[in-house]
Amino acid sequence: MLLIGQPWLLPEQSGLLAMNCGLLLIDLVFFVQITQYFGLPRGGQMFAFLPYIERHWRLFLVSLCYMTALFIPNIIIWQGPWGVRVAETWTYAPVYDIVTFYAFLSILPTMMLFVVSVETRFYTAYAQYFHYILQKGDFRQIATARRKLLQVLWFELEHVAER
Repeated sequence: MLLIGQPWLLPEQSGLLAMNCGLLLIDLVFFVQITQYFGLPRGGQMFAFLPYIERHWRLFLVSLCYMTALFIPNIIIWQGPWGVRVAETWTYAPVYDIVTFYAFLSILPTMMLFVVSVETRFYTAYAQYFHYILQKGDFRQIATARRKLLQVLWFELEHVAER
């Protein structure tokens, strides 16, 4: 609200600046919460995750391909005839980006329903299954818990698909 009425900023520039300030504040608060809980890394541990990339390179590759597939269409369309340049810095395609935004927005409630249902119903079956694995349950207990786990997962997927 403070930035919108400033004479030295255009309204869209003040909106973007305000949004960036808000995101910076969220990032700083998040960083403070993480460091209060886990503490600051000691002795060069900031890149301790790198060996896991070598061990789990397939997971890294799948994630990279997924993110590339998600953003490449945007970049192609922004460079095409629908692309509009804003403030000599940002490029967007109003026709495509607005539709994409609504598409992502439309799946948000379904994603939230699925996550909440998985966290509440699926976790119980998940905890029981891994309890038998870690506490050396017999094969019958593990197989029964696995069937129950899959049954709950499929039920939740069907429940989300019905909505």
